[in-house]
Amino acid sequence: MSEVNNSVLERAQRLFEANQFLGLVALFEGLPASEVRQLARPDKLRLYFIVASAYLRVGKVPAASRFANMLVKACPDDLGVLHLAAQTSCEMAEYDRTIHYADRYFDALESDHFSQKFNSAEALQSELYRFWGRALKETGKGEEAAEKFRKAIDAKSDDSLAYLDLSHFYFQVKKYSEAGQILSQGFKKAPQSEELLKLAEGFCATREGAAVCLKVFADAGKWSKVLTVLEKHSSLRTLVWAKKFKAQALAGLGQWEEAKFLYEEYLASFLDDWEVLNELGNVCFQLGEFDRAEECYRRALERNPAWEEGWRNLSVSLSRLGKLKEARASLEQYITLVPEDKTVYGFFADLLYRENEFGRAVNFYEDFLRFHPAEKEAWVKLADCYLNLGHTQSALSSFRQAHTLSPESDEIRTKMEELRRQLPKI
Repeated sequence: MSEVNNSVLERAQRLFEANQFLGLVALFEGLPASEVRQLARPDKLRLYFIVASAYLRVGKVPAASRFANMLVKACPDDLGVLHLAAQTSCEMAEYDRTIHYADRYFDALESDHFSQKFNSAEALQSELYRFWGRALKETGKGEEAAEKFRKAIDAKSDDSLAYLDLSHFYFQVKKYSEAGQILSQGFKKAPQSEELLKLAEGFCATREGAAVCLKVFADAGKWSKVLTVLEKHSSLRTLVWAKKFKAQALAGLGQWEEAKFLYEEYLASFLDDWEVLNELGNVCFQLGEFDRAEECYRRALERNPAWEEGWRNLSVSLSRLGKLKEARASLEQYITLVPEDKTVYGFFADLLYRENEFGRAVNFYEDFLRFHPAEKEAWVKLADCYLNLGHTQSALSSFRQAHTLSPESDEIRTKMEELRRQLPKI
């Protein structure tokens, strides 16, 4: 009989791990009571925990709550049980009990006198804070609720539901700016969260919420959503600040001319917005208007010289205009500010190469290729630098690397053969 009982527990565990919760519930409800009674106490408690968790998943919350209450009496300091009890109480709208169990969970955690017989519930602190926060919110303790939601975010920075709860709370108390900030942070941590997207779409039902969500959707790069909000709330389209978000959306969708027009309209009222000056510079660059892009980047850097990306953008525009010395100076400034960004070393080496500074170019090409060894053109230019410096063997080694990446290149093969003929025979 013991083997049969163990088999039941193992089947229940397998069904739970496979997320077959309905099958698990059916298995348990079909068990004779006598068979459950014959289980050893630890096995019976484990079965009850698994079944209660399954009941929660299939929406049978009262049944889950009955088992949770039974388990709390049997295992009062088990974190998994306290988590289950807090969750079922919250689902049952028993908010005082939710607060009680959440408090007990953290008391046990801080005391180090706890067990984790059924799961690794120590890792579920974010969820406990969320249950606690919801219970406090529903009992009229708004500021305390916000504090718990923030603790949930601190405990697990990618918990999209914690951002959802806190943002929704701020929206309910008409703190629209705070709601938008939290929602934006949530999208950065969990950009594919359907829950956050639905919440943002819900906010858009009101003009105030729509105004907040323009920035949220723009920050998340959800360009079609930005345009949908503006289409739905026509009064927002006349506001100057809203033109920035529409311009960002159009630029994100590759509609450069329309974006440029709106950016210019916006900047007529907000001359010192260096971020928008940068965005206009990017649009002009895409349109091939490198003079205008240079002007925008310079104006942005005048307002914020510590802005690293601006120096890089300016350098690229200057190089397209053939202003190599200025491009190099701008990129050197960027490298000074962001020395760990090796991605630009290849571009900087190209600038040095074009000015025949082969010795310095070698150093930057080698640094760049250490992190980007699949860049064939960089190997070819490195080889050419070595040739100009008279280092034939090093040039041949670099050409070999380029040939490995592009074995069909007749040009590289020819250069390698020429170099081999120049080397002394051993």
